[in-house]
Amino acid sequence: MSDIILNQSKYNSDWEPKKLFELGTFSRGISKHRPRNDNILFVGGGYPFIQTGDIRKANLFITHHEEEYGELGLKQSKLWPKGTLCITIAANIAETAILAYPMCFPDSVVGFIANTEYSSELFMYYIFEYIKYTIKTAASGSAQDNINIEYLSSIKFRIPNKTYQDRIVSVLSFLDKKISLNNLINDNLMQMASTVYMHYFFKRTQNGKLGSVLVEHKKSTIQVGEAQEASGNVPFFTSGDSILKWDNALVDGRCCYLNTGGNADVKFYVGKAAYSTDTWCISGKDQLSDYLFLLLNAIKPEIDKKFFQGTGLKHLQKPLLKDRPIYIPTIDELSAFNAQIMPMMTKISENTIENQQLIQLRDWLLPMLMNGQATVAD
Repeated sequence: MSDIILNQSKYNSDWEPKKLFELGTFSRGISKHRPRNDNILFVGGGYPFIQTGDIRKANLFITHHEEEYGELGLKQSKLWPKGTLCITIAANIAETAILAYPMCFPDSVVGFIANTEYSSELFMYYIFEYIKYTIKTAASGSAQDNINIEYLSSIKFRIPNKTYQDRIVSVLSFLDKKISLNNLINDNLMQMASTVYMHYFFKRTQNGKLGSVLVEHKKSTIQVGEAQEASGNVPFFTSGDSILKWDNALVDGRCCYLNTGGNADVKFYVGKAAYSTDTWCISGKDQLSDYLFLLLNAIKPEIDKKFFQGTGLKHLQKPLLKDRPIYIPTIDELSAFNAQIMPMMTKISENTIENQQLIQLRDWLLPMLMNGQATVAD
């Protein structure tokens, strides 16, 4: 396989071409045992284990895990050190993130540890973020898209000197660390809000129906694909994880956004927003929007099991969900509840929109810094 340079441009011709092995060491993760999800690998736990999906969902650093190998799992794998750059080579192709603490991962992931004299895991993270879609394109077309060590070994990168790499990293990582901090704050606020909801209303005697407290907003005609091409400033909610952008708001206020296809999920946002045709936008009557969201979030597993029906792709059965019995709080209960919850949910929305702005700025800077078009002063 001939060598290729994926971040070459007329602006970085003075940067030295380097291969990955010249910048550090890398090898595939290890998962010798079959089947890979055998329960015996996880008995006892104690050793964090991640897979390609965890890397895809992370922003810069992988800060949590959902599974843990036990002693037998560790024996057939490897515990990689904190700071390792993870690069996915199967399923979720060319996704990257850095370990925030030691973890194991399977052979669908490559671990890279930089030689600090020549580069850093952070700089190479941004290089791979820049060339991600080129790699995805190269990998597409097979039964299961994948790349291999030979392909990674063949790639050359235009690399500036280490001092200048660090300047680039300082700019981009400042934005990413602020995004991660906002996400952490939002996670903590959401946990606090859910705890307050459970404290006030868990197992209260049902006295009404869900449909009696909600307001349905107009069904959107906007397809997700249209929003993916848009560049407006209004947050656009879909039945997926990503928040896109749209030109004009469809609603303004404290609204819930529910998936209508696939799997149950509900999002909440305070302010002007738009949403896709596969998203059900509702709010609560009489200051009940925050309560409605936390109720729906608490019963998400039930919604997924009971209210998503159909052959093939399941769809939310709105009439059935609206008929579900719920507890409707008194005016005094709701006033006390909202006094605690509304500031939390408003802050979560403020952090969410700030993150969208930071992501937009980072994604604008990233290609120009990685191909030398923009420079960072001393």
